[in-house]
Amino acid sequence: MAAESTMHLPLDVYVEGQDLTGQRYNDYLVLEKLDSGASSHAWRAEHTATKSQVVLKFTRRSPVNNGANSHSARVKQEAKLMGLFHHPNIARVLTTADLAEHTELVIAFGGSQCLLHHVLDADFVDESKARALFRQIVSAVGYMHGNCIVHRSLSLEKMMVNEGHVVITNMRFATPYRQFRGLTTYHGHAFYASPEMVNGMPYTGPEVDIWALGVCLYIMLCAKVPFPGNSLQEIYSSVISDIPNVPGYLTEEAQDLLSKMLLRDQDMRISMDDLIDHPWMNMDCDGVVDCHLPERPSVVHSPHMPSINQLSLYNIDSAATVNMLSDEGSVPTAATCAYHLLEEKRVRNGGGSRAVNEVVEREDADNEVPLIDLSD
Repeated sequence: MAAESTMHLPLDVYVEGQDLTGQRYNDYLVLEKLDSGASSHAWRAEHTATKSQVVLKFTRRSPVNNGANSHSARVKQEAKLMGLFHHPNIARVLTTADLAEHTELVIAFGGSQCLLHHVLDADFVDESKARALFRQIVSAVGYMHGNCIVHRSLSLEKMMVNEGHVVITNMRFATPYRQFRGLTTYHGHAFYASPEMVNGMPYTGPEVDIWALGVCLYIMLCAKVPFPGNSLQEIYSSVISDIPNVPGYLTEEAQDLLSKMLLRDQDMRISMDDLIDHPWMNMDCDGVVDCHLPERPSVVHSPHMPSINQLSLYNIDSAATVNMLSDEGSVPTAATCAYHLLEEKRVRNGGGSRAVNEVVEREDADNEVPLIDLSD
């Protein structure tokens, strides 16, 4: 559409139900609507100067302010976490802004079709194609786990695909985890919920992501859900009681992997390391899945103080983190991983004196909501 036939919309005028297609919104020409949900709407847009493509996502803010647990606060938390990560299969948030009734995210474009629709439109995805897609998903989730973060609400609906490249676009319920069962809350779609979530049992974190990954792979290979139901009660009953029907036409390796990912016993469920090493994951591939985790020093005696000082943005105790970084007997935590992520970002941005925050917020800094608590 020619520039003179478009309308320029100033900031703060987006209203619920408005179709932005073909219009100018700030520095973007809106190309097409991508998705609509109960509280959010998304469009593909192009920057008028650079021609780079982005996703404009508007999420309706809750009228009730519940602090760090409010919907708008979680959107901001999600944006900061995605801005801290650096992975080819995790969407990158460019800017955030508070509008009159919505929170606006500008996200680097990762594809116009969600992976679920991609799978269902194809009706059948052979194992080699499914493997190519699934390896990318596992790479992204392995990267999160390597940084002591668990996603908790994985689903094919929260992944976009473009010419075979998969990007996870939603991390609203991601949270740090520790090596004991300290999490109890239930998030995500019922079809992807693990038995321990359904039963309200404590969990560590990675095991619920492994289960959800198993559901994703089952849908990709079978074009149906492993635990069907016409109501939440029926779905939950199936998750708790049923053994998924794995079709015999799948290879033995695929059947074995699915059975190990969808084990009801969370202690017996396959680990991320064993998933990455599983024969099915590496059939006809040059090597195991690369999670893109940089090599990091096991001990840091003289940490870079500008990065240490930025930890406060993530509600992390900087002094405690300095002690953990210098402790030869300590294991990685969300706090120490956050330090390394900030340092890696600083190096990517030219090695300056501060770890540049790539997520720009067009709002009053006094209204800043800290990222989900990454402290230990």
